[in-house]
Amino acid sequence: TNCLNEAIKLEEEALEITRALYQTNKERWAELYTRSLSNLASSYRNSNRLDEATELEEEALEKRRVLYQTNPKRWAELYTTSLNNLATSYYHQNKKQEALDMHQNAYEIAKKHFGEEHSLTQGFKGNYLHVKKELDASSSTN
Repeated sequence: TNCLNEAIKLEEEALEITRALYQTNKERWAELYTRSLSNLASSYRNSNRLDEATELEEEALEKRRVLYQTNPKRWAELYTTSLNNLATSYYHQNKKQEALDMHQNAYEIAKKHFGEEHSLTQGFKGNYLHVKKELDASSSTN
């Protein structure tokens, strides 16, 4: 936990730096800024700070969505990763339908850009099927 807390402090500092750079030149610093958002969100999620993680992941996703819409080939990997990361936080917050929808979206976009056999596509497919199976099981017991 001490190492995670130290990592969070460093990632918070990195985010402040990359946020300032991003404000000076959004196009140049978008990738680094959204990576900083995602890295800190992951550490927050790992320390069970789910609301904070979700807030950062939503910001990263929104920025990457715009970038993906302007250049799908360039941004597909980071955009689908953001979808997957936010879906994971939603899952841990028991927002399983939202998680399922985002996992499915990440899977379908990855399949389109990288093909069915790509490791990223397979990972997203596995996440989607896991949540779907869980939701199907819970709906059959209700």
